[in-house]
Amino acid sequence: MDEPDSDRRGSPLLVVLMIIGAVVSLAAIVFAIVLLAGQAEGVQVEDAAVGATVSESAALYMTLRNNGDGADELLRVDCTCAGTAALHQGGIGADGSVDMSDATSVVLDAHDTVVFGPGGDHVMLEGIEEPLVEGDSVEVDLVFTSGTVRTEVPVVSLASLAERAAAQLGSTDGS
Repeated sequence: MDEPDSDRRGSPLLVVLMIIGAVVSLAAIVFAIVLLAGQAEGVQVEDAAVGATVSESAALYMTLRNNGDGADELLRVDCTCAGTAALHQGGIGADGSVDMSDATSVVLDAHDTVVFGPGGDHVMLEGIEEPLVEGDSVEVDLVFTSGTVRTEVPVVSLASLAERAAAQLGSTDGS
């Protein structure tokens, strides 16, 4: 008769452990749902690069590809390496000079590609306190209407950016 009493005493501990296990499992599921819901649908970041710094600012270049069936919009860029990250629209004027202005956002239509490159659209990282050194990388969050894409962006030499500019400015299709 003593054995059934010992089983009952172990029972509350087992119930508590089962409840804790269920709560932890539920929390993990909720966390995964929130994490997945916060990611931009169908947006890919390609060929991202930021130049090694010689001042407190640097330009970030990349290609954004929207593989989704709906439009999306880049609302802002966050980077812990800089005080601010501003979206800039740029282009080459009729006189050959580079025209640049602030942009509040960048729209990516469905199945569209937007190139951020020298002489064109780019992200200006300003208020950089620690030098960006070639070979390092910076973590950047691209905040879209549909969510956030976090990407590691390599720091490249200014010579590499000059080659990139020559290649992009020499192309006829903007890529």
